[in-house]
Amino acid sequence: MPPKSDEQQTTAKIALAAKKKGPTAVSKLKDPAKSMAKMTIAQLEKFAKGKIKKEAVKESITMQQPVQQQQMPQQMMQQMEPEMPSHEHPGCEDSVGDIFVVLKPTPDAGPEDLVHQTHAFGMGQYDPTKVYGVYQDGEEANIVAEAACNELYKHMKEVEDKKHSVTEKIERMIAKMQREVNNHMKSGNDQHAQMMLEKISGLRNQHKMVQSSKKELKPREEK
Repeated sequence: MPPKSDEQQTTAKIALAAKKKGPTAVSKLKDPAKSMAKMTIAQLEKFAKGKIKKEAVKESITMQQPVQQQQMPQQMMQQMEPEMPSHEHPGCEDSVGDIFVVLKPTPDAGPEDLVHQTHAFGMGQYDPTKVYGVYQDGEEANIVAEAACNELYKHMKEVEDKKHSVTEKIERMIAKMQREVNNHMKSGNDQHAQMMLEKISGLRNQHKMVQSSKKELKPREEK
């Protein structure tokens, strides 16, 4: 349905801009823009870009003073500007539209925790060193996030498997050296036995250190 007046079309543009930025921006709107934000983005775009009906324009002119008709949209824009988040840039046209930021995966994060919808002017709220990638398609961003989590899990599993292998190797070395200590003590070679015991003590400390660094990973199914 086309807009009925310049005022309605301007209100639709304000509601549409806030709708694209997310719930936080919508919650800061004031009526009538806040009420109009309940419409879908597709509906708002039709109002914002549609041609105004001539009949509706005539009716609007007869019902309102020209000065009020010109000043109302400007007043509404002035109310909007101070309430925008600090990372917004009022007056700048974002030709890119919505984008999806994928953060770098962490051991405790899932794919759904990594994907954040924003726009070009909202990138300032993210630490560049923690950004994995930026995408215009939400589905692509979700696929990338899933793959990043799977890759991190694979790497972590390799590390834990390596730790397990190291502890087993140390245990075998300790058992072998303990047998040698027993043989030295039986033969009366206490000096060699003492040297071997000192080495065993060092190996046990290494074993304890590796063992304490182990982490239990929850099985993850790759999609």
